[in-house]
Amino acid sequence: QRRVHGQIQQLYRLKSNIESKLSATESLVLTNRALFKSGTYQGLNDSDQLTYMSNFYAQLTNLKTASSVHFTSKFGGLFGWVFTQGQYNSWDYDTPTKNQTEWTSDGKGGKLTISWSTPQTDNTIAAWYVILNQSDPSFSGWTGNYIWQSRFWTTYSATVFNNKHEFIGQTGCDIMLDFIDNMISELRIGNNRRSYVIDPRSNNILASWPPTELLKCTSGPKLVGCDDSQIVARSIDEINDKQLSALDKMVQSSVGGWNKVEGQIKRTIVESDIPWLSIVDVATTTKVKWCIGLMVDENSILSNIRRKSQVTIIAVFAAVGAMVIAALVFSLCLTQPLVRLAEAMQNIGKLEVERDKTMLLVLSNRSFLTEIRAMQVSFLVMHRAISAFAKYVPRDLVKELLCTDSEVGLGMTSNKLSIMFIDIEDFTGMCERVKNSILVKLMSEYLDAMCAIIIGSGGTVDKFIGDAIMAFWNAPRPIIEHEKAAVGSALDISSKLDELNQEWQVRGLPTLKIRMGIHSAAVYVGNIGSNNRMNYTLMGDGVNLASRLESLGKIYKTQILATQAIYEKVKLEYLCYYLDVVQVKGKEKSTNIYQIVVEMDRSTEKQQELGHIFEEIMEMFRQHNFKSVTDYITSNQQSGFDHPALEILLIRAQSNLKSGNNSIINVVNTK
Repeated sequence: QRRVHGQIQQLYRLKSNIESKLSATESLVLTNRALFKSGTYQGLNDSDQLTYMSNFYAQLTNLKTASSVHFTSKFGGLFGWVFTQGQYNSWDYDTPTKNQTEWTSDGKGGKLTISWSTPQTDNTIAAWYVILNQSDPSFSGWTGNYIWQSRFWTTYSATVFNNKHEFIGQTGCDIMLDFIDNMISELRIGNNRRSYVIDPRSNNILASWPPTELLKCTSGPKLVGCDDSQIVARSIDEINDKQLSALDKMVQSSVGGWNKVEGQIKRTIVESDIPWLSIVDVATTTKVKWCIGLMVDENSILSNIRRKSQVTIIAVFAAVGAMVIAALVFSLCLTQPLVRLAEAMQNIGKLEVERDKTMLLVLSNRSFLTEIRAMQVSFLVMHRAISAFAKYVPRDLVKELLCTDSEVGLGMTSNKLSIMFIDIEDFTGMCERVKNSILVKLMSEYLDAMCAIIIGSGGTVDKFIGDAIMAFWNAPRPIIEHEKAAVGSALDISSKLDELNQEWQVRGLPTLKIRMGIHSAAVYVGNIGSNNRMNYTLMGDGVNLASRLESLGKIYKTQILATQAIYEKVKLEYLCYYLDVVQVKGKEKSTNIYQIVVEMDRSTEKQQELGHIFEEIMEMFRQHNFKSVTDYITSNQQSGFDHPALEILLIRAQSNLKSGNNSIINVVNTK
C-alpha cells in the first residue's frame, strides 16, 4: 500500500505542477489586461513598449511554459507578440498600416528584436479571439488544444476594455504543451511506468511517457515540411501502445468515456500477460479539464513486497520447521527410551533374555528424565531376575508363566510326551581321574552344547541328575511330531559330541561317551512339590522305562535306544535296528527295543542289510527256531556283519537250545 501510495503521490505532484503553471499563466494574462485597461500602453514610444514587453519576457522565462504574450485588436491586428526564443513582433492597433522598421535593444528580458509590419492575417478568427464574450469586461478563459507549427498549443485569453468601457481587443498567452513532457520526464517515472495527459473533449493525447509521436501528417509520412492544416492528432489505436489501449478500455467500461472521469479510478489491467495497476485522475483549472493517467507495472510495485513476503514465508516455514524438528528431537528424546524399553519388555515376554541385546536396547537410549531412567534401571534388575529364573526352569514354562494371568499352583495333567535320558559312560571313574577344575569346565561345555540342541528342537530340559540329562518334548509347548523331534535331537547330540571330542582331544582333555534312551508314553506333567517350593517335572511309568532304556545301552553296546512307540513314528525317516525284546527291572510287560542308527536317506546298503538281518533273527525267535538263529547269526558274522547285539542274541539262542527254554524275552534285572 505504501508503494502504491507513493505512485499516487507522483501523479498528484504532476497534477499540482501543471495547475501551478496554468495558474501562473492566467495571472500573467490578467496582469497584462490590467495594463491595457489602465492605458499604460497608450502613447508609449517603442522603447517604453519594449521595456514593458521585456518584463513579460522575463516572467515567461521564469514560468517555463508560455511561448508568447500578445494583444489582438478588434480589427484583427497583433501587438506585442513575444517568443520565448527572443523574437518580438508589434503592431499599432489603431493604425494597422505603417512603414516597416527594425532595431534591437537590451531590455530586462535579454536581447530582443522588434519589427513593425502590416498584419497579413485577420486574427479575429483565431481560437483565442472566438471564445471572447465581448460584452463582458471580466471575461477570461482557456481555448481548447490546437495544432500550430507541428505542436499542440493552448491559449489563455482575456477581454480588454478601455477606460471608456469600450471593447478594444484581447490579450492572451500561448502555451506549447511540450512543457508537460518536461514535467513528466522530471518525475523519472521509468520504463516500467506509463503516464498520459489526455484532453477529454477531443480524446487527444497531449503528452506521454515514454515519449511517443502524437501527431501525424495526412499528406506524408513525416511532419517536417507538412502544413499545419494537414497535421492531425493520432488516435489512441494509432499510437500502438498496448498499455494506453488497455487504459482507454478500462475508462470506457468504468465511466463511459474520458469526458466523464471524475476523481480517481483505480483498477488492475491485465494486457499482454502483464498486470498493470492504473491510476486515473483529473487535473482541473478554471476552464481546463485534463485527465492524467498513471499506469504502473504491478510487478514493479509488488516485486519487493513479494520478495519480502517470500523471505517472510521462508523465515516462517524455517521457524516452524525448526520448531517441528526441535519438537521431534524432544519427542524422540522422550519417547525413544520408552520405545526401546517397550521393545525390551516384549523380548522379555518372548523370553529373549540375552543380556547384551537387552542392555544395548535399554542403555543405548538412557533418558534424561529421572522417572524414565528409574524405569530403565528397574527393568534391568527385573531382566537379571528373569534371566536367572529361566536358567533354573524350562524356558517354555517361563514363557507360559509370563503370558498367563493366573497364579502358578500345584497340579499335573496327563499328556503323551517323548522322553529322553542321556548319561555319560564311566563318569564316576572319570571323576576320580580328572581334576575338578578340568571336570567342571568339560561338563559346562558338554551340557551347554547338549541343552542347546534339545531346546533348539523344541524340547524341554527337565533336570540334571548328576551327569545325566532328562528332557522331554510336547510340553509345555505342544509339538505335533514330538517323536521325530526327539530322535532328530538324539542324532544331532551324537554328531555334536563327536565334534567336541575331537576338539577336547586336541586340547588334551578327556573324551566322553554317552548313552541315550527314548520312549514315548502318556505321563503326568506339571508342578509338584509344596506351595512354597515346587518343580515342573514328569511322573509315570513311561519315565521309568525311558530311564531303564538308557541303561540297556550298557548291555547292547549302543548309543541310542528307543521303544516300539518311538519306532512306529520314525521308521520311515530313520534307519532302526530291531535288537531284542526285553523286560526291564520293575516291569511285568516286555518291550521291543530298537537302535536309532541314522537318517534313512544317509544310510548305506550294508547298514540297511544289517537291519534286515535283525528283522530275520527276531522273526526266528518268535517262531522259537533257535537252531536257525544260531546258524544265521554265525553265517552273517563270518560274512563280516558284526554288532554287539548279535552276540547277545546268539548266546541266548544257544542257551535256550540247551535248557529247552522257549522264551524270547530277555529279562534284565539290573537298572
